[in-house]
Amino acid sequence: MLALLVVLSFDLLSGLEESQLFGISLDSYVQEEEQPAVERRNSVNPVVLFPGLGGSQLEYKNKNKSKSSYDTLWIAFWRMIDGDLSYQRDLQVNYNGSTNMFSSQPDLDVRPVDFGGVGGVSYIVHGLTDKAIYYAILIDNLKKAGYVVGQNIFGAPYDFRIMSPQQLSKNGVFEQVKKLIEKAYVMNGNKRVHLIGHSQGCSFIHYFLTSYISSIAWTNQYIASMNLVSPNLGGAPMALAFAAGPRKWAVPTLSAEQTHNIVKYFAGLYWMLPNENSFKSQTSNKEHNLEIQSDDVSAIVATVEIVSQKNDNNENNKETTSTVYPISVKNITWMFDTTGRENQAEAVRQMQTIINEPPYGLNKL
Repeated sequence: MLALLVVLSFDLLSGLEESQLFGISLDSYVQEEEQPAVERRNSVNPVVLFPGLGGSQLEYKNKNKSKSSYDTLWIAFWRMIDGDLSYQRDLQVNYNGSTNMFSSQPDLDVRPVDFGGVGGVSYIVHGLTDKAIYYAILIDNLKKAGYVVGQNIFGAPYDFRIMSPQQLSKNGVFEQVKKLIEKAYVMNGNKRVHLIGHSQGCSFIHYFLTSYISSIAWTNQYIASMNLVSPNLGGAPMALAFAAGPRKWAVPTLSAEQTHNIVKYFAGLYWMLPNENSFKSQTSNKEHNLEIQSDDVSAIVATVEIVSQKNDNNENNKETTSTVYPISVKNITWMFDTTGRENQAEAVRQMQTIINEPPYGLNKL
């Protein structure tokens, strides 16, 4: 009998930390930094802030309870710390490979906090305003420069757990953003709008402007600039690590397995998978249906160790062999297909049809 054990051993070639994926880590709460001098201006162009993966506060209520009110979903830090299993279940996402749709638990109504305002993007953790700062410092500095929240500072939080590019279009989120930009433009005397994105928020802005907005005339009229902070248009190997298997996150009471069960179907993870635009490679040969990379190290996003154990029913006569294979953007789905995770493999395949497309040039923007 031949037993196969697949061990995922990620040799990440990126310096990305987990905090850049999910917005918070135990060693990155508050850093003492010198605040820049801000000059107040009499006239400013409006700004819309787009958060990255994990950067939008989310709230939810139970559809089956008539008197249910909205409560914090992301991040209810103390419920997470306490190991609340019902809370972990509420965070989980369902994926339908037939329709290519991500969804919350069927009994929950989930929405971003304060769309159009900044309440959902200033801090990562509700109630921990001194320890989980997100856009708050930038917003404070914009205020010093003469900006006013609701007048020329706006936020565009979104449910990063279920919002793939397709669902942002289908669920009307892109249309909401379009109307928000047009509103900001009119409210400020027809001044064009600056878009600021971080991490996945950069992908959001890019896809919105190049795929949802079909008119260059609209972009020229309403958009002043696109400002991308830590963009991941080429993908992030750390996203693959969290999607592929158990991985410990910042919350000490959450096991690696619990973390994986929560995030493994987050649409944002699949949107941030490494893609061919940054991890191109040339195949030198094939072995066991796996594409073996050339010596272009940047093309390898991970390695997989396959441990084979031959057992002839004699406990003292076991033969074990180990082979390490590189993983590239060409064979990412192999990790999921061969371990019986067809649904995740389908999510990867569907997303690759989008993320492997070459980014549009400036002429489209």
